[in-house]
Amino acid sequence: MKNKEIKINKNSIDRNFIIFIGKSGCGKGTQAEKLLEFMDKNGCEETQYISSGKLIRGFIDKYLAGNTNKHTGKIIHDMVTKGNRLPTSIAVWNFMNAIINDSQKGYNIILDGSPRTLMEHEVLRETIQFFNFRKPIIVYLDLPDRDAANRLLSRGRNDDKEKQILSRLEWYKKDVSPIINKAKKDEYYKFIKIDARKDIETQHKEIIKEIFNINI
Repeated sequence: MKNKEIKINKNSIDRNFIIFIGKSGCGKGTQAEKLLEFMDKNGCEETQYISSGKLIRGFIDKYLAGNTNKHTGKIIHDMVTKGNRLPTSIAVWNFMNAIINDSQKGYNIILDGSPRTLMEHEVLRETIQFFNFRKPIIVYLDLPDRDAANRLLSRGRNDDKEKQILSRLEWYKKDVSPIINKAKKDEYYKFIKIDARKDIETQHKEIIKEIFNINI
């Protein structure tokens, strides 16, 4: 059986900024990477993928290897290990460094793991406008706390202990939920809500349908 031919109206997506947002464990990275793969395979322009979490973990790895500022590295390492949210200044530095250094004319950007505060959200909105992207898209992966906690416990990362997970869920409610409530009312964004309890492929198909208006 031949693969189904997919026709994308590239003008509807190229030069766009797609943000994945949701609780830890909701599958932001998985869906962001699947979207990136889909876009690469189907003729979209170059897409830059920025994972805030991976960038921070990479910075911590450099610190542990003795290859970065020891003072800053220790503070960031200790905060992440405890499950605390990094301050807005560090979060903005983290994703802005990637955007400024790697973004090119015509590129799309997929961002997951940011924003995490209203201040960060406003900085990101201003950045999207500065670089003159098309109408940005927010993909919100909605997942209940219990499901998020179970997924985090099962993946076995060093920062996924029960105490740290509870801490992350608490600051999510305090800091990230207001972003979602604000963004879904903001006509500047296309806001997409996905039920993250569904299987990975179903979520992916729904995301493609919402972004490209095609069925796969």
